[in-house]
Amino acid sequence: MTKNLLLSAAALGVLAFAGSAAAGQITSASISNQPLAVAADGTVTPYAVASEVVFPSGGLSVDAATTSVTTELTSNVSLGGGSSLTLIVSYDLTGNAQFGSINFADLEAYDDTATLVPISSGAASLSNGGKTATFIVSYNLATATEIESFTLDNIDLDVLGTGDVSIASSVRMVVGATETTLDTTSAQKLVTFKSAFVAPTAQAGTAVAALPSFVNFEVKGVPGAAFYATPTNVFSEALNLTLATGVFSNLQAGALSLDAMIDTATVTVTGKQVQAFDAEFGNIVVDADGEIELEGATELALLTSGRLDLQADGTTPIEAGTYRVQVEFKPETGFQNLPTYDIALANIELAGTNFIAPWFALNNGTANSTLRLANNGSTTLGPVVISLKANNGSAAPTGTYTIEEIEGGKFVSVTGTVLKNAFGTNAANGDLLVTIHSDDADVSAKVRTTQSTGQIYENSLGRSSQTLVD
Repeated sequence: MTKNLLLSAAALGVLAFAGSAAAGQITSASISNQPLAVAADGTVTPYAVASEVVFPSGGLSVDAATTSVTTELTSNVSLGGGSSLTLIVSYDLTGNAQFGSINFADLEAYDDTATLVPISSGAASLSNGGKTATFIVSYNLATATEIESFTLDNIDLDVLGTGDVSIASSVRMVVGATETTLDTTSAQKLVTFKSAFVAPTAQAGTAVAALPSFVNFEVKGVPGAAFYATPTNVFSEALNLTLATGVFSNLQAGALSLDAMIDTATVTVTGKQVQAFDAEFGNIVVDADGEIELEGATELALLTSGRLDLQADGTTPIEAGTYRVQVEFKPETGFQNLPTYDIALANIELAGTNFIAPWFALNNGTANSTLRLANNGSTTLGPVVISLKANNGSAAPTGTYTIEEIEGGKFVSVTGTVLKNAFGTNAANGDLLVTIHSDDADVSAKVRTTQSTGQIYENSLGRSSQTLVD
């Protein structure tokens, strides 16, 4: 419920010695005709200028005619008919900014029906290097009324450098030679500087090279899906690099676009078989260095809509790996320090057979395990890739271990010591994922663990006959 301060002659004497001031809040604000969002608690979402703008030597100025701030008092100030009152209303800027000028007519008071409360007389001045605007206003009304809010219109705001700019206000009552603070509003940001770019949101999808010879892809999804694969192509999600809404090139709502900020964009595709796949981005074939250069509004739009396209030729074996795009910009005049991006768009895996060896001992001082893989068929199989999954190490593993092939009727053993070194881990134990990339996967797997006491335990992981893993 809104409280009222009834300012009769007697009440004025009491208020002159009242306790601490109440806290009002900003209820609306606008800069250069751009309304700023204000939360219920008075928190303001500031006007944003792109941090990539080369800050002009003369600073930035708002369109004063469409820049304003309204503050609502915690307690309405009620004026009885025939009473007089003098208030001092001050606005203080923080940050690298100042008021360019101020006029007494720029301050308006309103009652709770949004009706203007006429000011009998007053004056306005600037101080503190232009950071403080002070209004001395006097009221002498025949009819009882009340003041609920103040609006400062036509704010001539000059921003002289980058960094946040905030505004706070206070209302003081003057009785004789005594000033009493009636209301204050905490500093709220009006202007901020932030990047105009929104990082690409594309997520890396996974495609699988198909058995038996890994020269085509397994079908995944349907054409037009965010990420999909056909036997001959893998299409990533669209890169989806965009500009943020509500970020401007200046303080007068100057619009931004990719074309306005970027002279050229270089997109580099990286991965094991970029050239073998005739990689394209946005339907443009990359050059021998895996690059394409985008220029002009039409091509730069591919930073939002462009997909990575990997094309299998049907004869070259596909290798497992990750394909990424790196994006670098040459800025247009007036812009600087544009961001760079490195985004994974596609993971390629090989179809195969999986075994899990749970809580394998990696030569931990108490125990050391050995993995034994036997090829029970007559055809050479491989490669076999062993990776460390869940583990008790303090950091993620940095590598894998590969057995290039296992001849038919033969077996291969690898110890926890060898695997620990290959993984680049300090883990004592962890789950192993054993993936056999081969058409013929008639394999049995066993783990033998030797304790420091000499006691030996064996655990069979079973036998598999070409169970494909997507």
